[in-house]
Amino acid sequence: MKKNINLIISLLCITVFVHNLFYAVPLISQNLYGVQAVYAKADDTLPLISDGSSVDYMSYIPEMKCSRQVEKALSVRNPEISVDAKAALLIDAKTGKVLYHKNALEPIFPASTAKILTALVVLDWCKTSEVVKIGNEVNLIPYDSSRAGLRAGDKLKVYNLLEAMLLPSGNDAAYALAVHVGRKELKDNKADAMSAIREFTRLMNDKARDLGAENSCFISPDGYDAIGQYSTAYDMGRIGLQALKSKTITKIVKERTTTIKMANGRTLPLWNTNALINKDSVWYESHVIGLKTGTTSLAGRCLISAAQTDKGLVLSVIMNSSSQGRWNDSLRLLKYGRKVMSTNK
Repeated sequence: MKKNINLIISLLCITVFVHNLFYAVPLISQNLYGVQAVYAKADDTLPLISDGSSVDYMSYIPEMKCSRQVEKALSVRNPEISVDAKAALLIDAKTGKVLYHKNALEPIFPASTAKILTALVVLDWCKTSEVVKIGNEVNLIPYDSSRAGLRAGDKLKVYNLLEAMLLPSGNDAAYALAVHVGRKELKDNKADAMSAIREFTRLMNDKARDLGAENSCFISPDGYDAIGQYSTAYDMGRIGLQALKSKTITKIVKERTTTIKMANGRTLPLWNTNALINKDSVWYESHVIGLKTGTTSLAGRCLISAAQTDKGLVLSVIMNSSSQGRWNDSLRLLKYGRKVMSTNK
């Protein structure tokens, strides 16, 4: 009996090892064998970052610009609020007025908060009712990515893929959406996944510039750390403000849980990673409506959130905070923002 148990345990360990190795192959091949990265800024030689301690990633980041408009926006007297985050921003979403800022123009890594921009680009190009067939692009994501659980061959509506990307922060969903839109832009339904993803990231950067995010470069549709990818708290605030104008995005990010039912009968349960909207969490805040979490080794713990006030919405951007800090930082800023907006006539 004991031998049988040991045999079962050994087989399970081997299965887990093979599964993880399968997903790790794209990342390993990029780092060890010089294979070109999935993403490309210009010359197809900028890889994903699996270990930030071994890469001089700051050398790829240019000096941040500060236009007169941005300088004026940030020329406000900060309240005495302390946050753990390396960079932070608080904005009156109705007027666009900055209420608080900390290192708002310093380069940061967006992590999965970049998926807000991905969602905006997708909605520019797709109807939410469009059906997307999932391909092998979902196997390109690094082994340590967050996943929604998509499989090649699945068929989902764009709306459901947005749920899969924004709630559990599925990198697999981000890739599937990027390939779908990239092929649309290329006018080639058979374009290879890497070419489609590169085209999609070009659209991301075009969109970011249109929104006034001038100090950003997006290389991955899921926000996974990559050499040459960066943003700022101010830029992510611009992107967040645009997301608040989308009924589709704001509807999705309010959801705590949902279940996607696919045509083949398979179901996919999804849970929101945002503790501020989880009623069972100690950080729950009833006025919060989203938006998106983000976590990577370089980005730290991030959260772009918004809360309702009697005068409109207030948007908080927390970048590179601690595990508990991103929740406490966000609640601290949102509480102040709600107070300011309620007292303003």
